[in-house]
Amino acid sequence: MSDNKNIRHKKQAKNVVKKNDMPKKEVSDEELIRSVKDKKSYEAFEKLMSRYERPIYNLSFKFTRNKESAEEVTQDTFLSVFRNLDNFREEASFKTWLYRVATNFALMKIRKNKRLKEVFSDESLLQKDNEIECVSHRKYEPEGILEKVELAEFIGKALSKLSPVYRSAFLLRDIEGFSNQEAADMLGISLSAIKSRVLRARLNIRDYLKGLLED
Repeated sequence: MSDNKNIRHKKQAKNVVKKNDMPKKEVSDEELIRSVKDKKSYEAFEKLMSRYERPIYNLSFKFTRNKESAEEVTQDTFLSVFRNLDNFREEASFKTWLYRVATNFALMKIRKNKRLKEVFSDESLLQKDNEIECVSHRKYEPEGILEKVELAEFIGKALSKLSPVYRSAFLLRDIEGFSNQEAADMLGISLSAIKSRVLRARLNIRDYLKGLLED
């Protein structure tokens, strides 16, 4: 009998260990938002920030091509989101709403600063973090890595030649991967307008890259 009890105890102990070893389910954006709205939980908002701060900074940098401006856009975005989260109706995803806020701040920054419209330093044409992210998730031969980095540099230069109107459409649709409707909603334009801007941006980038290759 004692042996049977020991076996049962061991099985129970294993089950407890297995339960404890199970990975905790990540809290969804919706759950965190409800905590912020209902419980005024700043801890929940910090979790949202930690989840999206880097992507929003990267998006802001792609718009402004300037690290300091990207940091300011990121700060303004999260401050605005925190102040206006009660107005978020959750009809769209939080990510879509957040990117729309960031896009608006980035475009305002560009309009206010003529230098961001006209001048892009060589150092800022390719952000190091994006370069690492671009090549680190696969194993490439050195030649392949070089080609990847060179292509990223070319695209970065091509983006810098686009006007903010076309650059914003291209970034949201082709770089960030949002749908035409989501990108249109973020920019406050029609579906046909976003399609037209993306097409124009793609053609301009293609022509620019073609010119580089022919030189």
